[in-house]
Amino acid sequence: EEHGILQQIIVCPIDKGYKIIAGERRWRAAKLLGLKEIPVNIKNVDSMKALELALVENIQREDLNPIEKAHAYLELKKNFGLTHEKIAIKIGQDRSSIANTIRLLDLAEDIQELVSRGTISMGHARAILSLKDPVKQKTLGYKIVTDGLSVREVEMIASGRKTFLFSSKKSSDTKVVSSELYKSPQICDLENKLREFIGARVTIKEKNGKGKITIVFSNNSQFENITEKLKTLMKTPT
Repeated sequence: EEHGILQQIIVCPIDKGYKIIAGERRWRAAKLLGLKEIPVNIKNVDSMKALELALVENIQREDLNPIEKAHAYLELKKNFGLTHEKIAIKIGQDRSSIANTIRLLDLAEDIQELVSRGTISMGHARAILSLKDPVKQKTLGYKIVTDGLSVREVEMIASGRKTFLFSSKKSSDTKVVSSELYKSPQICDLENKLREFIGARVTIKEKNGKGKITIVFSNNSQFENITEKLKTLMKTPT
């Protein structure tokens, strides 16, 4: 509040005023702080270019997990025709990092969820990727969590250098690596209570006493409603 908004938001002119294409979070923060003016950069761009700028902005500024980044990179590749090299330049990463992140989407969905929550590391995920069978991926992912396998151990198992008995059952019969399996009842209960109070999806990611709470909203109206409820919560005497 003392220094205001230090970085410009990017807008483009429309029929009635301007549309924010990058920096919506800064604009919302300014409203909450009661700021009357914020620095703005006006760009005359078409709708597709505006979407591209907004997506790049979100990747650079949002606290995205690896799977969310992978989806964002893939969207830039498919919808905007950007190569891995061009994405890397825009994001400020090396090309191999972009390619490796997108490859995470080849993992079984259960394993992607574990990566999203930080239950298994990127090193574990890259090692599992060498297994093409989703059932084997799930089985190995389950063992990482239950037995605390190191990245080195997973690499050896995936490459066949270490003996490991994979399930021969079909995917539907295999023990599923459910994201809820790794949450305590207290965390699940708190998620449900927050979800009911706020009226939006809430997820809590916790590991070794650290983590984050994520509230998902789909439009400005829902965001303002959530903000008002949180203000009410903060004013409630403990």
